[in-house]
Amino acid sequence: MKKILIIIVCLFLINCSKDKSKTFPIIISYSINDSNIDIKNNFTISVIKEKDTLIFYPKDQIINFEKLNEFNNYIIIFKHNKRSIVFDNFSNKMLNPSQKMEWKFGIENQPFNVENKILSTEEYNDKTIKELEYIQFNPLEFGDGIEKINIIRE
Repeated sequence: MKKILIIIVCLFLINCSKDKSKTFPIIISYSINDSNIDIKNNFTISVIKEKDTLIFYPKDQIINFEKLNEFNNYIIIFKHNKRSIVFDNFSNKMLNPSQKMEWKFGIENQPFNVENKILSTEEYNDKTIKELEYIQFNPLEFGDGIEKINIIRE
């Protein structure tokens, strides 16, 4: 009987120590031309790795993001109403949060707000740039964020 109990306890401890798939709550926000859009739960976030797609549905503007194990080449798609914003070439290190995070998606149209410092001075003056799409990974506890920008030209 003691042996069976010891085996059960050992199996329980081994099972508890395995790296299980964790989820992380991430706050999602969206702005157009520096104005916050009330997206409520009317959006989705898709994360694509080759043929695999994870789709996250929000609750109170929060998604429960699953830990990603593969390393490179993730694509993120933010969909709100009829608009989709696509960003590629993310690593799991960039996407797996180690703290509370906000992912801020945004669109900026001409004339761009120079105070945002998204573009270089030359790019601000480039009239062929029609629109900017961006994603910002903002840590809510410590550290600096990361930003990625898509430049849309006429």
